[in-house]
Amino acid sequence: MDIYEEFLEGKKAFIRGDYELAVYYLRKVKRKEPSKISVRELLGRAYYSLRKYKKALQEFEFIIFNKPDQDYAYFAAGLCLIKLGRREEGVENLRIALALNPTNSDYKNYLDRFSG
Repeated sequence: MDIYEEFLEGKKAFIRGDYELAVYYLRKVKRKEPSKISVRELLGRAYYSLRKYKKALQEFEFIIFNKPDQDYAYFAAGLCLIKLGRREEGVENLRIALALNPTNSDYKNYLDRFSG
């Protein structure tokens, strides 16, 4: 199986809700292509779905460091930080996500929910 097929298997597993299998495939892809943002994002989402917030946060922080214009990475990192008990940092990430994409109502709703 080539790297693209592994990514597709990971994506299909994620869509089905089989997050453990998604992580399995996406980690294999990440080892071969560690700088791929799409792999890191989907892997972070799978970790988050498994309640592995620290691992998810690492993936989203990688994206933020390498592509600081990625609003979703800030949003997801913010949610991870909140789940990890780091509310102020999380809210700051939600603010950045909303600043990067001010029309996203989800970002605004989550920011309103956690900043109050």
